Amino acid sequence: MGATDFEKVDRLTYGTAQHFVTKLQAGSSRCAQGDMACLDALLGGQGRRVFRRPLEVVELKAYKELYAKEALRKGHDAGLVLALTAMLQPPHFLYRSELGGVMPVEGTLLRLTDWEYAAALSFLLTRSTPDDAVLDAAAAGTLRAPQGVAAQITRLLASKRGSAGVLDFYERWLGVHEFAEVEKDAKLFPMFDAAFKMAARREFHETVRAEVLAGGSFRNLLLTSKGFVEAKLAAVYGVRAPVPAAQADLGLARAGLLTQVAFLASASKENDTNPLHVAKTIFDQVLCQPFPSPPDNALLVPFTPMPGASRRQNMDLRTAGGACQACHKILNGVAFSFDAYDPIGRHRKKLDGLDIDTSGEFINTRDANGRFANVPEMMRLLAASTQVSECHVMQWLRYSLGRAETDADRPSLARAHEVFAQKGWNVLAMLTELSLSDAFVYRRSTR
Repeated sequence: MGATDFEKVDRLTYGTAQHFVTKLQAGSSRCAQGDMACLDALLGGQGRRVFRRPLEVVELKAYKELYAKEALRKGHDAGLVLALTAMLQPPHFLYRSELGGVMPVEGTLLRLTDWEYAAALSFLLTRSTPDDAVLDAAAAGTLRAPQGVAAQITRLLASKRGSAGVLDFYERWLGVHEFAEVEKDAKLFPMFDAAFKMAARREFHETVRAEVLAGGSFRNLLLTSKGFVEAKLAAVYGVRAPVPAAQADLGLARAGLLTQVAFLASASKENDTNPLHVAKTIFDQVLCQPFPSPPDNALLVPFTPMPGASRRQNMDLRTAGGACQACHKILNGVAFSFDAYDPIGRHRKKLDGLDIDTSGEFINTRDANGRFANVPEMMRLLAASTQVSECHVMQWLRYSLGRAETDADRPSLARAHEVFAQKGWNVLAMLTELSLSDAFVYRRSTR
């Protein structure tokens, strides 16, 4: 961090501390000058929230000394501001540390401290620092018991900010997390404005809430024909908009998140669809069966489109031989089934005046192989696949730990998937098990 960066941090933390002290001193919990018990409680309480653990004795002493010197120079409130500003600048606040306890538990493994575990759990579910209830649970030691963890997960997910982590996961899983930045050709799609994007994103979130946060089945995320329809989306889906906006059946052409506007528009270009990108997303994110990147000279290979042939037929011809054939034999049928949806997600039967062939086939998967007539049938193959459900657990592990899985994680993944299946593909039950797993609770020592 350079000097300019530090100046920005210093201004930001000072402004934050000043705002806090102004609100505190205007409220009923204000501290009076000379009330050292109140000062201890204030700095100790804020320190626990900021560092996500209790302050050590030497730390509390240092902040009290900062307060005392500044209070002597500029007054009580200025002393509080300086102490709290200093509290917002150490690495204990700025960085998440998950270093584990002092002594290895087994070999080189270190168990997260109760405080570190509370922070890891909170950041996973809420994308934010733990609240007082989670920290109280850490202090009481109840986060070491499955029932204590399950109780906190249930409580956090029911809180106002509790769904942030789950919604963020599903947006990132399908590449919808930057949907606000997606643009379309205004002449072709004049309805694709900021309000339209907000409506589509809300629909995505409401589907996740209905099928995941309400305790439903993961498979419904791939199968449901229902969507949260607002007036902005009704014309795209060809349905009447409920008043007020509500869940509605979108018809036989829709099945799950991958046929909703947010995903389809995110995965498309400004003026055209991008079917190969959609297929790659399915293989990478849904099946955990990634494809290598195409060779650098793929588009330089001469090819003359056949007149009167569809885009799909021409792609099949273009990739019928050479280095492209191995991947495109698997990708094309999945990809061009999605030509049934235009760049903003409207269903269509023709493209460039030609009938769209929506049929395809999964090959080379573990257990999703089979032919399908259209995208909803494709989703049924995926929903019934063990490869897909195991992949979903793996994607959650990657998200929760911020790293790729290793061989050491296999037992944790297997147990979480076992619970996933036993509980009817309930994501929350799987998440609880994953949060109790060795992969989540332990770190490998580098000392």
